[in-house]
Amino acid sequence: MKHFEYLVAVAKHGHFGKAADECCVTQPTLSIGIKELERQFGFELIRRQRRYLGLTGEGEIVVNYARNLLFLRGKMDGALAQFREKSNMPLVFGTVPSGVEMVARLSTKLSQSHLSCSLQSKTVTCTDITRDILACDMDVGITYLDQVHGDLEVLAHLFDEQIYVVAQRGVVPDNFNPTLDDLASLPLCHLPSGCYTGPIEAFLNAASSNDVPRMSTESVQIVMSHLRQGHWCAVLPAHALSELTVTKDLWVRPLQLTFRPPRLVVVSRQLSAFAGQELEAIKMIRDAAMEFVSGVECELSEGGAVQAIFKACELARASRTNNVIDNIN
Repeated sequence: MKHFEYLVAVAKHGHFGKAADECCVTQPTLSIGIKELERQFGFELIRRQRRYLGLTGEGEIVVNYARNLLFLRGKMDGALAQFREKSNMPLVFGTVPSGVEMVARLSTKLSQSHLSCSLQSKTVTCTDITRDILACDMDVGITYLDQVHGDLEVLAHLFDEQIYVVAQRGVVPDNFNPTLDDLASLPLCHLPSGCYTGPIEAFLNAASSNDVPRMSTESVQIVMSHLRQGHWCAVLPAHALSELTVTKDLWVRPLQLTFRPPRLVVVSRQLSAFAGQELEAIKMIRDAAMEFVSGVECELSEGGAVQAIFKACELARASRTNNVIDNIN
């Protein structure tokens, strides 16, 4: 390829010395390279005596093709450099809080593969996931199906998440089966915006404008401290139940929904946007997620949903979760 660079430089400058300067070689080195090229082709490419006199007919043809070759070589080098740079960057994985345990499962599967990519994960909202994936600041996300943007690709469906109402016994009747409308008049603790599916988000946002007390916090422990006051109710996704300090005085019931429970899904940019090792990693995450759901019933009710999800995820806090399920049942 270097010899083609010499030939193109001579044709450009019409002077051996200037061509040598452009190629950062001595003039004898440049002349030897062009002669080697002529030897390989079997004919002269340059008309010369003591100085450059122009290209031969064959030389004109070779120079035209050589320019194209050098252009393509430059494009190829740029693409390879971009690929190597991207391969060294971590795969960014974002999830809503309900998907944290699933991220651990998927990243473990990825670490056991032959791929050498690293993984960076963070807990964010549905809105963050959509924005960051579309901006190429995130590669994969776990979010709610009803929050998926049309330009994202759904790699796998995970499970439907039950929402629970929690309170100290006596705050509401033991036989109370709460709906969203029932909660409108209750003082509620809940997680921040972005941690719930669309209809529940809309309810919580609308309810916050009423005169009834509302409290939003990122900490389940803060929710628990409020519940102990014997005044508040909490609206919590299933994953948050395992973080509660369970007592016999705790009342837990599934929220009765008039719509399908929120479903968690794995999303990314369109697969055509990935290449090489990054594409392999995305496909492996997709396959691991599909393997997870293949043996799990996605439409379970009440405590069974919590039990099945936590068992499938092999949570370390399984014993505490079983206490919560006992209260539900």
